[in-house]
Amino acid sequence: MQKKISKLPFKGTPEQAAALQKVIDANKHDPSRLMGVMQEAQASTDTCRWRSRT
Repeated sequence: MQKKISKLPFKGTPEQAAALQKVIDANKHDPSRLMGVMQEAQASTDTCRWRSRT
C-alpha cells in the first residue's frame, strides 16, 4: 500500500495557502494534471522564481 506524505509543513502566508488550495481543488478531478498543478502552484504562490544574471 502506498504511503501518503501529509505531514510536510507549509511555510507560506494564509493568502498563499488559499491560492494553493484553489489550484488543487480546481484540478482534483483529473489525476493526470499533477505537473500542471505544480506549475500553477508555483506561479500563484511566487515560489521558485529564477533570478536572471545580468
